[in-house]
Amino acid sequence: MRATLLAVCALLFSAVSHSYSIPDIEYSANWTIQTSQGAFTNKVYNAAKKERREMEQGGQKMVMISRRDKQLVWMLMPQQGMYMEMRTDEKGVPQMPMAKQDDPADLDRYEWQQTKVGSETVNGVATTKYKVKMIDKKKPGNTMDGHYWLSKDGIMIRLDATSVDDKNKNHVRIDVTDLKLGKQDPALFEVPANLQKFSMPGF
Repeated sequence: MRATLLAVCALLFSAVSHSYSIPDIEYSANWTIQTSQGAFTNKVYNAAKKERREMEQGGQKMVMISRRDKQLVWMLMPQQGMYMEMRTDEKGVPQMPMAKQDDPADLDRYEWQQTKVGSETVNGVATTKYKVKMIDKKKPGNTMDGHYWLSKDGIMIRLDATSVDDKNKNHVRIDVTDLKLGKQDPALFEVPANLQKFSMPGF
């Protein structure tokens, strides 16, 4: 179930990312992701067309580096001494060549609706609030809708959304806190030399 919720969270964030230009401003922040299965936090570092996310799952540390300038994502597994590489589109969404044509994670199959709601201060940051809704064109009963809040620099400060399909209703909320604007170390966005590349068919 947790994997399903994480997939929903990733899809909702990808949807929001397709709705606005991802900012090139440099910053670091904490992302707290809340689902019905609990809450967990990622450390995020952002620079021009680059992003690094540090997370822990089951006692294992993982790092995801998104390089929109190269249209690549690297998944680092430091404890195993390995990393994986995936191709992405210009927004940083991984391309899955082996995915089924009817995959519900395919963003092209959704109709998008977005409206500006107003201004609001969230987590101590002045933001603009937007309502967004996704409707599955192949299965109109499957929807994802909610709100997201952007700072004046285009940084998403909060996402609060719910997905509904034939079997499940999942709620996801993301809060960005401890936001610090400033130059980030370029080494954060590179694969360490001591990691070996691990390949999987179809990636």
